[in-house]
This record gives sequence, C-alpha cells and structure tokens, in this order.
Amino acid sequence: MRRSCLLFVVLAMLVSVAPARAGGGDRRDGHAAQRVHGNRAEIVPAGLAGAPLLTEWWRRPLSKPADDPANPWVSGGCPLVGPIALDYGGTCTIRQGTWLFTAVFTNECSNIEADPYHADNALEAALCGASNDRLITEATLTLDGGKPISALGGRFDMFMLPGRVVVPVNGVFGGKPGEIMRYGGHGFLAFVRGLEIGEHTLRAQVEGKLEGIPKEGLDGTTKIKVVR
Repeated sequence: MRRSCLLFVVLAMLVSVAPARAGGGDRRDGHAAQRVHGNRAEIVPAGLAGAPLLTEWWRRPLSKPADDPANPWVSGGCPLVGPIALDYGGTCTIRQGTWLFTAVFTNECSNIEADPYHADNALEAALCGASNDRLITEATLTLDGGKPISALGGRFDMFMLPGRVVVPVNGVFGGKPGEIMRYGGHGFLAFVRGLEIGEHTLRAQVEGKLEGIPKEGLDGTTKIKVVR
C-alpha cells in the first residue's frame, strides 16, 4: 500500500471518528473512554481509522528479517505514521499531541502460512483473523495505573485492510524469499490520546485459549516519554 494513500485514509477517518466535545461524563459518541487521574489522557476505540493502521502495523515486521534490528518486533518503539505513533512495546519518545495506536491483541493470516493461519484471499484472511481472536477471553489496557479497560465486547474490534509484502530472507513466518505474501486479519485496536508531558506506562494484559498464550496470560508494557 502506498504511504500517501494510507495517510490520506487515516487522516480522513480520524476526522470522521473523532468524538465531539461534550460537557460532563466520560462517554463520547457511544464509545467508552477512560480518563486517567483527571487529566486529558484517555483510551478510546480506534474505529475505522484502525483498519489501515493495523495493516501498516503488520507490514513493518513482515517485511523485515526476523532477526533484523530494524524489525520493530525486535527493537520495539513507536514509529510515526504522520500524526500517529504505532505502539510496538518497549520504550519510546513522542511529542505532545501525538496519538498512540495500540493493538491490544491481533491476528493475521496469509497465503504463505499453514493452518490455522492460512488464507488464500482477503475475505478468508479477515475471517481467519477474527476466528482466532475470538479465542481471547480477556484483553485489557491500563494507563498509568488507572482502571483497566476491556477491549472485548465489540467496541474495539476492527478488520485490517488487505496488505502484501515481499517475503524477506528469514521472514517472521517463513516463506520463500522474494515471493508475495498477501495478508489480512483482525484486532482489538485503541488510540491513547491526550498524554501530557512526562512519562507514562501503558499495560496490556491478554488471556485466551489460543496457541502460544501461556496459562498465566500475556502481560506487556510500553514506557512512553512525552516531550514538548
């Protein structure tokens, strides 16, 4: 996907899903939001804007060798896509006003993988990702020690747009170097916005019956430093 098209779609969708300001309460346009310690920071569903962002979130690690230091699954961090930072865990520094896009949990499926992650076309990939994500029994986000907010129940659900990459040497999911990997899928997606200058901790906790998730669940954090 061309970066210019991605940014156009993301920016247009951000305008369409941005909640209207309303006095009182913590509900915006029917979506639950978590305010933290009375400041402006809150966790909200990514909505339609999450679709191309999740495609890009997957594209970066899929297009790099699994052991490449530039692979975000190795380095972590929060690389920018226009005004949005993509959360890969670890530590990162962002400017005040930047929205953080985080995939609480996500599954992709493609034409190069074996079952249960094999898909021959975009529709199969979307259904495959959603089917695997339905095995998740708990998925929460907590910002700065606040109250955990659940990403389950439909509000945070979103399918990614179909994507494709050229398989690199030592690709994260195998495949023949040089072949085209066509992928798609689903995720529980959120924006963290309104972070004030200083240091913040975003914690994701996931439990489920999916292969690869231990009995005690998954527990990951992103340390975020916000600067002017």
